[in-house]
Amino acid sequence: MPTEFPHPAWRVAPPHPQGLPRCDGEAPTPVLDLLDAAACAHGNRDALIDPQQRMSFADLAAHARAVAHRIASTLPQGGAVAAVLPYSPLGVATAFGCLASGRITLALNAHDPAERLAQALAGAALVLQADPAPQHLSFAEAGATQAPQGWQPTPPGADDPAMVHFTSGSSGVPKGIVLSHLAVAARARAALASFGYTPGERVMATSGPHVASGFSFLLAAIMAGATHLCASLSAQGAGGILRLMQANPPDVTITNAALSRMLLGLPGSAAAFARVRLHRMGAMGLAHADWEAAVAALPRGCAISHTYASTEAQVVAEWQIPGTPPPGPSLPAGWLTEGWRHALVDPDGAPVPDGMPGELVLSDRRIALGEWHAGAILPGRMQPDPQDPSRRIFRTGDVMRLGPDGLLYFVGRADRQINVNGVRIEPGEIEAVLREHHGVVEAAVVADAAGRPTAFVVAPGTADTPALRAALLARARAALPSAMWPTAITVLPTLPRLGSGKPDLVAMRRQASEG
Repeated sequence: MPTEFPHPAWRVAPPHPQGLPRCDGEAPTPVLDLLDAAACAHGNRDALIDPQQRMSFADLAAHARAVAHRIASTLPQGGAVAAVLPYSPLGVATAFGCLASGRITLALNAHDPAERLAQALAGAALVLQADPAPQHLSFAEAGATQAPQGWQPTPPGADDPAMVHFTSGSSGVPKGIVLSHLAVAARARAALASFGYTPGERVMATSGPHVASGFSFLLAAIMAGATHLCASLSAQGAGGILRLMQANPPDVTITNAALSRMLLGLPGSAAAFARVRLHRMGAMGLAHADWEAAVAALPRGCAISHTYASTEAQVVAEWQIPGTPPPGPSLPAGWLTEGWRHALVDPDGAPVPDGMPGELVLSDRRIALGEWHAGAILPGRMQPDPQDPSRRIFRTGDVMRLGPDGLLYFVGRADRQINVNGVRIEPGEIEAVLREHHGVVEAAVVADAAGRPTAFVVAPGTADTPALRAALLARARAALPSAMWPTAITVLPTLPRLGSGKPDLVAMRRQASEG
């Protein structure tokens, strides 16, 4: 896939057929101003709830301001602070404070393995985490000192770096995607418009503040005066999430297709979802069967929506699925959001004919600024648009097709990336970890029939024993998030090859699917 390609003839998405607004040109409102407005309007009402804690709008604003002041007093402008974030009220409030400080925030998942966290911390001058630790500042310490009356941080520019969110990296280490303040604000405004919150409603979302979408969902709920349920699968399990919903019935639920299936299938789900008016499911190609299962289990009249987005490009397409969607095994991703410049291109970068599949290429000011490399921001897959330097071009790697009705359909990937329950995974990162074992000389990871990663390794002179497979799995669990753990590891004398000598990924996918 070439980085440079002939500049496509951009198309600009027209107004959304379901009326969703553009949400792309407004300057970001300072985060502390948003929190102060919410605190003034809603005071001691619950803003954030998890099984252990409730936090009011007033306490949220106070903690975020104290954290922002502590960071701004410690780090110079342009410095980076890492926040190791649990999905909890205190973790969310701390994340807001980090963003409000005007410093670059590395948003990390507290449930990631320590080794992976250590890799992602490179370039951070200050580290915040929930528990006290040597050389790290705890959330409580960061928020302990009240900011002086009237204090405001120096406002960053709309295109200044705001947050770094980490995804799977094909080089074998986590890839940090750098979002601007404009991008963070635009996605929050898009969520606010899409969900149509009213003050006092409750929203349950299963992606936390370390995820770009999760952070935007949180900010949108606070802006609207809605109460946000911090539903963490890692901390609470599916049963714990359901109990949280039963105790605090939500009006809006946001999750991925796999977790939606799981939650709706649990005993007691009817009570937990009884008042839900909007259920959003994220997926790369939402299966028609998942939509049918949700329709059958959700309250009558509950709307179901679907969004296509990425960390790099934020919200690109979405729609509220009608009662009779287009037929086929998977549903469309949605209509492109108004204003997005886009093109569908072939492997050489030339536009494909109408109705034919091609890689989706985007150009917009909201696209990520680049990739984070130990304190430096490099372009990565985000290249300047020669027609307008304020925009960046991003080759998504997603092969899509535009239907005659303007709906965007997901066809597949132009590269090896796979998707597990809404998490994009680079097989190369898993392969790099497996190759660290002293006996492994080659490793290949493909998706099985269910879309989960499965591994094939070559270990000359080493027997394919349960002990070897257990050692490799233990290494993967020590270095990788749970979504990246191989569901199976097969030891082979050699990998199947194509005539060119390259690994035959199709043959391995077939073997993985056949078990």
